[in-house]
Amino acid sequence: MARVDGSETLSLPRERVWALLNDPEVLGAAIPGCHGLEREEGEEHRYRTAIAVAVGAVTGVYEGTVLYADIEEPERCTIKVSGRGDKGTIDGQGEIELHAAGDDTEVAYRGEFK
Repeated sequence: MARVDGSETLSLPRERVWALLNDPEVLGAAIPGCHGLEREEGEEHRYRTAIAVAVGAVTGVYEGTVLYADIEEPERCTIKVSGRGDKGTIDGQGEIELHAAGDDTEVAYRGEFK
């Protein structure tokens, strides 16, 4: 299981960062290998996507979903990713927390995927 964690400070107010994280075009551009996000009909926080993942010399494309859960606007949410491709399956979950720092926002993230 691979893990990621860290934080970044953005020169934007927290409400603007939250809005960007909920914009399918912006979110799709922020996910490495993402081929775009399409909101599922009737679901505010579930998207269909295809993501290209490379581990060493092995690359696979996985079709699946991105789901926002445990939403506390504009402070935090959990993002769950699952997909299936010709190389198997991919599953991941990560938490994002937004902390106001004056006119800036600290974006803290941590997650695991396999």
